[in-house]
Amino acid sequence: MENDRIAVRKFLSILLTVLLAVVGFDAAALAQMQKVRVSISSRSNTSVPYYVAVSRGFFRDEGMHVEIIQANPRLGVMALMNGDVSFTGTFVSTVRGILSGFPLKIVLVAFKKGVYYLIAHPSVKDVQDLKGKKLGVSSIRGSDHLVAEELLRSKGLNPALMQPVALGDTSCGYNRLSRAQWK
Repeated sequence: MENDRIAVRKFLSILLTVLLAVVGFDAAALAQMQKVRVSISSRSNTSVPYYVAVSRGFFRDEGMHVEIIQANPRLGVMALMNGDVSFTGTFVSTVRGILSGFPLKIVLVAFKKGVYYLIAHPSVKDVQDLKGKKLGVSSIRGSDHLVAEELLRSKGLNPALMQPVALGDTSCGYNRLSRAQWK
């Protein structure tokens, strides 16, 4: 009986030592990880690579603890300028800032082309049918708004003949569209 107690104490002592070593190792590894904040402009297909990299541990494997922050594109650029974030996934506002003289540098573009769509009601058969209609965009003068205007111009429609409506983030825009608040 006494030998059993000694064996159990010995086992628990070894187990506790191993657990402390493992927990201590993880805490030390976490303390050595570099904290990196990344801003994105919306939770859309363009931000999927960041979430995949976090969930699969790709950043962690490289010694980074990454925090993804969703912010208005203009705020994301300002946060980058102020050092509040290390990187931004916002492209058009960043380019606009660079062209305005902000000391920023583009180090990676992950997409060959922009991911923009112009979707209309089935009753619209031609771009000219959009005259006088509302144009849903995430933000006024944002990248999707500017791209939509260029697309409309290229098809011979003056975008001034449409009324832009700011729908907000992708999920907010979908909610507004699905409730048919505007036509």
